[in-house]
Parts: sequence; structure tokens; C-alpha cells
Amino acid sequence: MKKILVSIVTFFIVCLNFSTVLAANVDFTPRISVSEAYTDNLNLAASDEKDDFITTVSPGFTLGIDARSSGMSLSYDAGYSFYNEYDEYDSWRHSASLTGWAELSRRTRLEVIDTFLYTEDPRDDDDADERDFTLRTGREPYYTNTASVAILHQFGEADTLELRYEYSILENDDKTEEDNSRHIPSANLTWWLVPRQLSLETGMEYTRGEFTGASEVDSLSDNFDQWVGNIRLTKIINRYLNIFATYKHTWLDYEGDEVDYRIYDPSIGFAYTWGEDANLSLSAGYYIQDKEYGDDESGMSINVDIGKTWRFKRSSINLTGSSGYDQTYFGAENLGFDVFYTAELSATHAFSRHVTGDAFSSYRKDKYTETEDDREDDTIEAGCGITAQLNRWLSTRLGYTFRNVESDDSEDEYTENSIILTFTLAPSSPI
Repeated sequence: MKKILVSIVTFFIVCLNFSTVLAANVDFTPRISVSEAYTDNLNLAASDEKDDFITTVSPGFTLGIDARSSGMSLSYDAGYSFYNEYDEYDSWRHSASLTGWAELSRRTRLEVIDTFLYTEDPRDDDDADERDFTLRTGREPYYTNTASVAILHQFGEADTLELRYEYSILENDDKTEEDNSRHIPSANLTWWLVPRQLSLETGMEYTRGEFTGASEVDSLSDNFDQWVGNIRLTKIINRYLNIFATYKHTWLDYEGDEVDYRIYDPSIGFAYTWGEDANLSLSAGYYIQDKEYGDDESGMSINVDIGKTWRFKRSSINLTGSSGYDQTYFGAENLGFDVFYTAELSATHAFSRHVTGDAFSSYRKDKYTETEDDREDDTIEAGCGITAQLNRWLSTRLGYTFRNVESDDSEDEYTENSIILTFTLAPSSPI
């Protein structure tokens, strides 16, 4: 709670500073939503599934302050969830985000970002920028908070330097789960060696990862220090195409008995944009995970990011996909090095001016090479919904989602079907 109070105090200091800005536009949007959700697998369990209806009432607001050389956006939603059968899970939910910026000079900008989530829903962070694909089960509350401050400086026509510091925490009420925190200072430089033709991007990032827990935690993850450096040389061919060569180096040093390693990852690739809603970035290389002892991990590193949207008179279809590797140390589970592949197809259709339908399907494969048995997870999701604007203030949405996780570890797989009906009351434009 002490860390939450620090965040609140910081917020009030920021607000106090912005309140002194006389020539500012202030927008305020209140809202309240009521939802009824049904799930046939309440705890995302591999067996002995339990179903329940959950009613949630959530008032909230968004506040925006925009002055000539500074600004702030604050969003906050509080809610209380009532479980129809398992009322021992009744709980508060809180979601907040704060973004502030200030022009320190004509070429220097300060940015502050903070996001906070408190919930008992194991899948409540699905819309977060850094989605956690490791498995969280049960309905014990947990909270996360991520804060960052950055200074961005432009020292040429398009040359930039960014200095950033980020701090994040995850704390669980479940005393059998471990908590974690991380400090991440970083620096990134973009320098155009030949304006509009040849650019150099380089960066360095340090992560201090720390893990804590109560006595019920069987074994804690080892604290570690990680350094990541990268450099990329990009050649602009034309307005649609560029080619690049990249080298990324990772060095991870554990404090305990876990195996330290280094990752060497050179690659070459291209980025192609052939329309407003069509882009493809593809790089290929060979990575080596050089472990201090034991068998090394190596293979082709195929990094793909693709996005294509087809627009019709009343409909649109969007295709996205990506692949690469990640490190999953700070989610619900600490599973280490992860090689992943993912693809998603989504579509929307406007039945009328006030009624819209949507559907999606996705697939993701994760291979966690640092686990004892090289655990592999396959996640399939699909869903559909319909949204209606009933009047200027009132909207509603009915949605269905199917999710199936298959894993080498039978205890880490489940199937869930969920349905949610939501009514939201909010003004059509900010006050």
C-alpha cells in the first residue's frame, strides 16, 4: 500500500503543477457501466470447472488538461464485483492511467506515464499493452503498477535521444504466488548519418529483477541483472521500402543457482508499406543462447510483424501476425526465455448507424526453453459481439469469447466459454 500512496502523492503533485497553467483546455467525461458476465470455468482450472454469474458496477471518468506547452490525461474506473454463487470472491476492482507531458524547451520534452490495475479477475489485463500469456488461475486479488519518466531530445532534423526510467511491480494476495518488481533505465539514440537515406539506431537497457513472497511460496525465482544492447542500420530505398541490419546482445546474470546466459542475435530484414493500412516487417537471423553450463539453445530467429486491413463500404477485415522471442519473467508465472508465433484475424460490420458487429480468432504458440521440459503452450481464442448505441448517453454490448489453452503440463491447460452483457452510460462528448 505504501507504493500506491507514493503514486497518489505523485499524481497530486502533477495536478498541482498543472493547475497553475492558466490558458488550458479542460475536458471531463464521467461514465458508469453495469455488466453481467457468465463463465463456465471460473478459476481457469484444468479440471473440476466451476461456473458462475458475475455482476460488476463500475463508475469512472476521464480528465484531460491541455495547455500550450504541457498537458495531462487521467482515466480512472472503480468497480465492485458480485458473484452469484461464490460470493467469497466478491471484490473491488480499480483501473487507472495517468499520462503527463511538458515541453521543457523547443527541442526537449518530458513525459510521465503511470498505469495501475487491482482486480481478482485472472484475465483482466488482456487489453494491456504488454499482455501476459503465462497462466494465472484462481480469484485471489492482485495488483500491478507501472510508472515511467522519459526525456526526449531532438538535436537534428530527425535525430533524437531518449532517456527513460521505468519501475513496475506485481503483488498477489495469494500467499502461494511470488511477487516481483523491476527497475529499467534505458537510453536510445536515432541518428541520421545521411538525411532521409541512412539511419543508425542504437540503445542500451538495464533491468534489475527482484522476486519476493510469503512463506507459503515453495521456491522463489532468483533475482537477476540483465543488460540488453542493440544496434540497427537502416537504408531507405523509397517511400515504401527500407532494408536494415540489426544486432542484439543480451546478458543475464542470476544471483542464485539459475544458469546465466548470453544471447547473440544478428539479423537482416526489410520493412515494406504498400498502403495506409498495409505493412510488413520481416527479418531473419540466427540466435545463440550461450548458457554458462548445460546445453546451449540456438536456431533461426524469424521476426515478423504484418498488418493488413481491407476496408469495404460498411465492413473491415484486419489481419495481424508476429513471431520472435521474449522473456517472461514478470507475469503470473516466471517461465524465462520464450519463442513465440502468433496470428489474429478480426472483422467488423456496421449493420446500421448505431449497431456494429465484430468477430475475431487468434492462435499463439509459446515455447519456454528455460523450463525443465521445454514447456510448449498453444492458445486458441475466438469471439464475437454486437454493440449498439441506444441513445446519446447509453450504449450496450453483448460479447462471447472462447479460449482454449493446451500445454505440455496438463495442469496448465484449460478451456473457457464466457459471455458478457454491458450497459454504459456516458456523454457523447466531453464536458
